[in-house]
Amino acid sequence: MGTIQVYRLQKSKHNSTTLLGTGAKLSGGRWNVCGTPLIYTAASTSLAILEVRVHLGILPTTKYPPLNMVVIELPEECIYEFYPSDLPDDWNEVPASDCCQQFLAPFLEPGNKLAFSVPSAVNPFERNILINPLHSDIRRVFVREFYPFTMDSRLFQDIMV
Repeated sequence: MGTIQVYRLQKSKHNSTTLLGTGAKLSGGRWNVCGTPLIYTAASTSLAILEVRVHLGILPTTKYPPLNMVVIELPEECIYEFYPSDLPDDWNEVPASDCCQQFLAPFLEPGNKLAFSVPSAVNPFERNILINPLHSDIRRVFVREFYPFTMDSRLFQDIMV
């Protein structure tokens, strides 16, 4: 098997710590509890943008700090894929319940799996790739590029339906 590229949109100031999972460790997330590092990535750049956009407030884009689209490469054979039928019934609730955190916790234990493919709660037709920075195979994960990125202001407009 080969490698796969995944994407992460993050504040530029965090570029040096991309593969540490620090942000998720400090605040927790849908798939991890506070105190457990996890690197959230997406299978496409568009999904990476959507995943960040749903967490941003309604401010002019000029108020946001500089962002980078990060290209990360990892071995495809190290990704364990979960399907919706594998997940708890309420895995995609908004706001997220703790069911996903409890579900993934055993898989994040040392020696288990390096990465996990899960459906996105924002767009269930696409996949998020969660990378465990504490796994011994993290040495096989590489940051390939950092591209400066500015959110398009249209993503912040009120939409009339």
